[in-house]
Amino acid sequence: MTNLRNSRPIALDFDGVICDSMKECMHVAFGAYSGGKPLPAPFVRYFERYRYLVRPAREYWLIVEAYFRGIDPLSQGEFDMLARDCEEQLKAFEPVYFETREALRSADFEGWISLHRLYRQFADGWPRLEASTIPYVVTTRDRDSLGHLLNSFGIDVPARRWWTKERTPSKPEAILEIAAENNLAPSEIPFLDDHPEHLRDVAKTGASTFWASWGFWPSQDEFEQVGDIRELMKRLSIDE
Repeated sequence: MTNLRNSRPIALDFDGVICDSMKECMHVAFGAYSGGKPLPAPFVRYFERYRYLVRPAREYWLIVEAYFRGIDPLSQGEFDMLARDCEEQLKAFEPVYFETREALRSADFEGWISLHRLYRQFADGWPRLEASTIPYVVTTRDRDSLGHLLNSFGIDVPARRWWTKERTPSKPEAILEIAAENNLAPSEIPFLDDHPEHLRDVAKTGASTFWASWGFWPSQDEFEQVGDIRELMKRLSIDE
């Protein structure tokens, strides 16, 4: 059991750090966009190549739209330009995405769970991290699906330490609140994510930022890289 008095808080992204949700997000995104049509095989390969570009869920619309427009390769610049040009479509898509996820989960809960995988790079170090820190989950994912997945993976993080899209869509805001809750400066909160844009946003708070190299984003050299949770603990001088 964690000794809260002597432990430090740590903030963890979920998708791309704890959970490989590639398959689930692919099914939900295409289903929400197409009205439930089957996944075309070429789209599966396309999604796997460009999933890393997505941050909030509404941006899954951009991958499907880019696929149907035949944009390949899809660069960050093209992705961002499409987002600027299609703001209304993104706003309309977001609630449909979460409704589609809920419908998929309700129709076949075990099948929905099976579309997710716990990363070995996270799982191997989790018992020691849990025992040595006060973990928070900071994610743009919805609260209900997060709770189901944490439970299915056997990861015990109390709901009061979940920062989901319902609580705040802003990861920097979540870090500031976590720091205030623990009477710490933001610089004392380590944050682990696989997406450089999230890391850039959070770095502005003064928090220490680490890039999870096993996640969706293929490569970067801007942020300190860790290959698994055990390496993160060593970097933070958390005694294993």
